[in-house]
Amino acid sequence: MTKYSFTKSGYTLVEILVYIAVFVMISFVVVSLITSVLETNRQATLLNSLTHEAVSSLETITRTIRGADSVDVANSVFSSANGILQLLTISQDLSPKTVKFYLGSGVVKTDENGTYFGPLSSNSATVTALIFNLATSTKNNLVKIELDLQTGSGKYLKSEKFYSSTELRADNVI
Repeated sequence: MTKYSFTKSGYTLVEILVYIAVFVMISFVVVSLITSVLETNRQATLLNSLTHEAVSSLETITRTIRGADSVDVANSVFSSANGILQLLTISQDLSPKTVKFYLGSGVVKTDENGTYFGPLSSNSATVTALIFNLATSTKNNLVKIELDLQTGSGKYLKSEKFYSSTELRADNVI
């Protein structure tokens, strides 16, 4: 008579189900972590884009204000989301020059001597408001700037407000 001996080789159904359950839980945690990292990266990229646009535009505007001789109040619009700032200055060839900053089609634009000079911001972010305020005193004149930017769409829509203020070199208001 032949004797068969059965030894345990392999896994039981319960062990396989436990292993699959552990694998699914670990996979879920890993996928959630990767999704979270990608979401954070997307948000950081949007914020970086907004910050770059704001710094670039505000730096040019503040540098121009510092070098200006005066603010042309009659041709400027203050305390408005569609603000206009017109500055009077002297060009390098000592001729009078006007520089105008304004919002058009979601982009900060500039004119020099009444001719369109170009955009200060790119199309990677939309400018939703450009607000100028003028604070005058007997000793100095200060231009305050608020720049509202927006980028992305849907659930990735990001909006930020950026501020700057600059004192006029010549301290004249016309």
